[in-house]
Amino acid sequence: MTQSRMGALDALELAIKVVLDGAGVTFFRNPATSVDANRDGIVIMTDGIPGEPDVLLSPRRYCWEHQVEFEITAMGEGRNAVVEAIIARFEPVLALDHTLGGAVDYAAIDSAPDINEFPIEGAETERSAVLRVMLSYVTASGAG
Repeated sequence: MTQSRMGALDALELAIKVVLDGAGVTFFRNPATSVDANRDGIVIMTDGIPGEPDVLLSPRRYCWEHQVEFEITAMGEGRNAVVEAIIARFEPVLALDHTLGGAVDYAAIDSAPDINEFPIEGAETERSAVLRVMLSYVTASGAG
């Protein structure tokens, strides 16, 4: 099946937005400006790096392993629990449909999240986690 880079990214965004809906979490995709953390949590999706595709000949197809990053942040006393609760929402939605409705061949969390604490002078400490999701898909175009 031939897919597209933007179709894969849009399907992943939709799946994550659906699972975060009603949780009080704020979602952004490729924000133009910096975003401040809050107590309920923020998820920032960046389109990531598609990398170099493997090329199949006859017919010519491009096989991508596209890594998409999600930065999950929260601040305040309950920041650890908020960040972990948001991370826990990702796996079930991907396990439910690894193809994201046919937009990709396979989508899964690529590795354990990178966790960081940021003490901020005069403000509450912020916790951040970067979670990477790998999208595997095939396109007819070298541009994805």
